[in-house]
Amino acid sequence: MEEENTRPRKRYLSPATLGTTYAQYYDDMRRKIEARGTQNFPHVAGHKLYGELLMALLINHDGRILDARVVQGSGNRILDRLAEAIAQAAAPFGLFTAAMRRDTDQFDVTARFRFTHEQTLETMLQAGAPGAARSAR
Repeated sequence: MEEENTRPRKRYLSPATLGTTYAQYYDDMRRKIEARGTQNFPHVAGHKLYGELLMALLINHDGRILDARVVQGSGNRILDRLAEAIAQAAAPFGLFTAAMRRDTDQFDVTARFRFTHEQTLETMLQAGAPGAARSAR
């Protein structure tokens, strides 16, 4: 029981659970990741990399990413690894609001990352919880 009480409180965010408490924070986080990915669009040997993948992110109350991992790859391992690096480089995202802190210490979110032929990164919050069962590193 004591061990359970010392674990961080986690919440999984999806389109259905985003609500007003998390919406602005998530939107700011999404914009920051998209800006980083567009500014540093992935390429190898002068060739741009395009594709889609699903990434699970575990965000701590201080805005740090505790875990970023691809849960459904693009088919290109290099693009997948570069997407993880882009997400990590976009952090930290700022402190959780007081309302968020009353509810949780960390949140887990899965987002679709789309690297487009317009050389932009688009992200979209996904339903389901493929990354929610993992533990923080």
